[in-house]
Amino acid sequence: MMFEPTHPDFLKLVRCPVTHGRLQSLPDTVRLEINGKIQAGEVFNRIGQKVEWELEAVLINQDHSLFIPIRDGIVSLIADELIPADQVDVDLVSGSRNDE
Repeated sequence: MMFEPTHPDFLKLVRCPVTHGRLQSLPDTVRLEINGKIQAGEVFNRIGQKVEWELEAVLINQDHSLFIPIRDGIVSLIADELIPADQVDVDLVSGSRNDE
């Protein structure tokens, strides 16, 4: 059986490729905010490339500095593809995080 990328058991296994901390899922309100900014051309990955595809879901690292994109059911653990979290309202992220 395959885990969903936001399933708590899966999240216990994976780590941020940059900070090596645990990952947490974020609610759709954060994903929708990020996708709105992606549509507006305002979101860039860690190496400065514009993100041009919408997120199906999103994870965040333990220190809330990086978004880990999920697209087509696949968690991108490629460090260059991660999205710095400072591109989204910090209150939105910290106020809606899932502590598990």
